[in-house]
Amino acid sequence: MPLPIDERAFVRDYQRHYMRSSPNYYQAAVVGYGFMGAQHARALRFLGRVGGIPLLGSIVDVSEERRNRAAKNMAGTALVCESIESLILTGAPSVAFLATPPAFRLDTARTLSRAGVALYCEKPLGLTLAQARDLVTCTQDAGVPAVCGMVLRFTGLMNLLQSLLQERAVGTVVSVSLKATSGFPDSRHHVFPASQRLAAHRGILWEEGIHDLDTLLSLFGPLAVLDAELTYTDDGGQHEHAVRAQFTSSAIPSMEYECSWHRTNPSAPSRVLHIIGTDGDIRADFFVEGTVTLTRKGEPPQRWGRATLRRRAVQMLGAPSELCEPAVPYSTLAIWHFLQTLSGSMPPLIDASVESALPAHALAEEVYLRAGLSI
Repeated sequence: MPLPIDERAFVRDYQRHYMRSSPNYYQAAVVGYGFMGAQHARALRFLGRVGGIPLLGSIVDVSEERRNRAAKNMAGTALVCESIESLILTGAPSVAFLATPPAFRLDTARTLSRAGVALYCEKPLGLTLAQARDLVTCTQDAGVPAVCGMVLRFTGLMNLLQSLLQERAVGTVVSVSLKATSGFPDSRHHVFPASQRLAAHRGILWEEGIHDLDTLLSLFGPLAVLDAELTYTDDGGQHEHAVRAQFTSSAIPSMEYECSWHRTNPSAPSRVLHIIGTDGDIRADFFVEGTVTLTRKGEPPQRWGRATLRRRAVQMLGAPSELCEPAVPYSTLAIWHFLQTLSGSMPPLIDASVESALPAHALAEEVYLRAGLSI
């Protein structure tokens, strides 16, 4: 089917303005300019300035409102279009950052991977575990590099926690609890219509819960679900929903997880991880980045702040010092690492492949099925 006139003009403008630029140009595209897509576009623009070459070539979104916002925010940095077909006609980007709603991720990933485009996919990889597995399969069949945006793996906070546990800083771990709190999904988190979010309670558990469960898996290895339940309270209009689950692992007898969301405090999402050992405890307060406090018996507490942990992450990856700035979007380190591995400048230091994200998707699905939630 022929492209609309404005889309044909996009192709001509793209080829004239971008295809003749630096030979080292990545031709990166952001597909979906919602909350995370805008974050990725900012990160790519920042990295392009640090590296001295343009990285962001185009932004794709079906919404005219979001296209207009992208054109305003990224003026002079990227061209904007409304279809994947237009994007591919430009010669296809080298890499695409897939931040569409999860319902469209599988089809979009299939189209781009068949065109030979490397993919950075936001999580979740689909609406269900089956869709996530299909996305992994289609990228494997196409032979394209594909990673999932599990940004917590790239934080200094996670690296420090892993080091403290390996060093047995609190002795033998006897119990673990992780409590994640968020406002009820709003228009920025557009995965499900409001009616589905309220009825099935899947939006936050599937979106943020995958991060939570990936954190536990990264720190403690494979987990078995002992029990899970959904609770709902309505105290004078202050609705709160929570999914609570209990896990066990080969080394830790007691592990509790709670993912709650409510209507009354939507601006303060947080995670609190508490690890209790025979010789002390570790507390991490964060959403993505945050603080870690280690308390050992008979010793004063040790505390690592946000700035210290950001520097730790930058040093761990060997990334440019400019990425230490607090205003730099938190996804920038993961994006920088992906681009470096694509270019062959460095081997992967952290496994963020789409395959590696499947255990957290599987665990999330098992938790909400055990809690009586529908798929």
